[in-house]
Amino acid sequence: MMYSMHVNFGIHDCVAEKGYMYMWDETIAKRGSAEVASCLKHFFQVYPSGAKSLVSFSDGCGGQNKNLTLVGLYNELHLSGVYDILNHKFLTRGHTFLKKDSDFAQIEKRKASAKVFVPSDWFSVVREASRRSPFEVVAMQQEDFKNYKDFARSRYTNRHFSSGGSVFRDVHWLNFGWGEEVDPVSGKVTLVHHPNEVWMRCTYSDSEPWKKVKVLKKSPGSVLLEQLYHAPLVLKPAKIRDLKKMARHHIPHPQRDFYLQMSGEGDGGSETEEEDDD
Repeated sequence: MMYSMHVNFGIHDCVAEKGYMYMWDETIAKRGSAEVASCLKHFFQVYPSGAKSLVSFSDGCGGQNKNLTLVGLYNELHLSGVYDILNHKFLTRGHTFLKKDSDFAQIEKRKASAKVFVPSDWFSVVREASRRSPFEVVAMQQEDFKNYKDFARSRYTNRHFSSGGSVFRDVHWLNFGWGEEVDPVSGKVTLVHHPNEVWMRCTYSDSEPWKKVKVLKKSPGSVLLEQLYHAPLVLKPAKIRDLKKMARHHIPHPQRDFYLQMSGEGDGGSETEEEDDD
């Protein structure tokens, strides 16, 4: 048993048919767009496929996936030469099934019989969840999380990409780097290079004309990509009390000390939250 403290961000490589689980607890990081971007950047750096074209899928959660931070990260992946072409598609929640959904279903099944006392115990649970193709577990530390949110805000305009923006709200397809453009008369397909410009579609149809949006600011800021956190995050006092009470009655030694040593002091920032609203 364990009070919910762990965070698990899943990536499924549909070509290699392998799942990757990025895990941390609430004292290490939150679960917003900067954290998601940090996991994605780590994945592209540490597990390169060698391909120059990327097609990725996610749900349209504004706090974590559908935001300026992701737009900035994908454009930087193109500018830095990681990918020539990037296409990201936002699937409709409740009406589509992602491969990672199957991965998480296996974890839920394994969790039912697992004994978990501290957040790090989840690593073994997740590794053992799929016997046919074990998941690659990445234990994220604070130094792995970078402030992609502020970095993106300094370089890219947020006019079209705020969670309440009417244009971005209806978008289902983003294209970066090179995009295919169809001549409406001849039907001829031309590959067009559009760095610092994101092309968007509100459907998954190849025949829909792209909406083209310049994203780079006229005077991009010079904000460096810095570490996101520098000290353990502060949990809510009520949660700390509940965790310590649970530990005294239900957690064995030495795992109990993980909870009893928790403190509300520190300079790691505000209390943990579910997601951000960028």
